[in-house]
Amino acid sequence: MTSEHKTIRKLLAQQTLCSVDDIATALVVTKNSFMKKLLSDLLESKPNAVIFEHCYMGPLIEFIMKISQNICIIYSAHNKEAELKSEILGRSPLAARLVSFVASIEASLSWKSNLVVTCSTLDALKFRAEGASEVLTVDHGADQHASERSVSRCPVPNRVGFVGSAHKPNVEAARFIVSHVAPRLTAIHFDVVGDVSEELYGTVPENVHLHGILDECDKIHLMSSWQIALNPVASGGGSCLKTIDYMMRGVGVLATPYAAKALPIHVRGKIFTAELEQFALALETLLMQPDVIRQNEEAAFVYARENFSWRKQVEPLAEFVKQWH
Repeated sequence: MTSEHKTIRKLLAQQTLCSVDDIATALVVTKNSFMKKLLSDLLESKPNAVIFEHCYMGPLIEFIMKISQNICIIYSAHNKEAELKSEILGRSPLAARLVSFVASIEASLSWKSNLVVTCSTLDALKFRAEGASEVLTVDHGADQHASERSVSRCPVPNRVGFVGSAHKPNVEAARFIVSHVAPRLTAIHFDVVGDVSEELYGTVPENVHLHGILDECDKIHLMSSWQIALNPVASGGGSCLKTIDYMMRGVGVLATPYAAKALPIHVRGKIFTAELEQFALALETLLMQPDVIRQNEEAAFVYARENFSWRKQVEPLAEFVKQWH
């Protein structure tokens, strides 16, 4: 990291009061001689494609196109980044400028790429409307082996859980559980897994257990004990990976309609949904119907195992790259 990069990163963090390391990188990446040298060396090996994960390295696209004019360039858009940053950064003058900058690099990358890959049909429609020439939706997948390890599980009555990173929509969802659901349903045990736990310490009722980050085996073991998994996310973009992860592990899901909207329409009926206002009541009612939960989760698991493995999900993308050559 260059000294200029460090300075900009520090200044932005001080003025926005949140991490904007990705934007800081986008602001200076074209001035990073080491990055350009590394990229040049990689392009000398004549790769089939260059894939941009997110848009923040996007300012390098002109540099790449000068060196390899006929290379396939793919923009893997996890979200509509400008929309997401607008939600996170708020309405200050600096936030508006940063969001405008993100929108500009996102648009430039989507226009100049040979393919834009999205995680949801909604994002795909937006990119097409903004002029992307080729858009492919690749729904989120999950580890096939993880799902097979979770087939036989022993749910504990009145035990539920939530898995999330410290991403703002997850923090809001976890705080909703802690503040509005757990205090109302004191007979239910709530597990919270992931670094979202760090945002909750010191604020939780007795029936909430914060596990922090677990290794994969411990997480699978804990999730196998849940009667149902929760996803009360009500903001953010992209597809909801945690819902698919729950399904692949054979755990029933109660989610908000917002969290479910990124799923294909025909999949949404395989999970339970409730608006935030009815979430606690819906959870309480579901836990009194274990047979209904079991039937639903079994159907969801079978569908997820057959349709959400990563190998199956990326087949259209692999075919596109093959056809390019």
